[in-house]
Amino acid sequence: MNHPNICTIYEIGEADDEYFIAMELIEGEPLDRYLSRHRPDLQELLEMGIQIADALDAAHSKGVLHRDIKPGNILITPRGQAKILEFGLAKLMADRRTVEQPT
Repeated sequence: MNHPNICTIYEIGEADDEYFIAMELIEGEPLDRYLSRHRPDLQELLEMGIQIADALDAAHSKGVLHRDIKPGNILITPRGQAKILEFGLAKLMADRRTVEQPT
């Protein structure tokens, strides 16, 4: 996926019987740590929330469910950009109705 608020994955592979994921190196700190060290105002919090929601919407539109959204899996860059990481538990949606229709 190519989205400004999703960590770019360059390659997934296997070498010497070990699996690896090569991804974008992002300078920043996890959202939970960021919030404990900073006092963002309401506008900044709303902007972060919109960035995160936009990234999840982009993933869902490609049929990808993250399945592990939590503050530790969201980095905040020094410029205030939210980046979602850790798609390791992600699941491809075989049937989009599973997301769109409540159970």
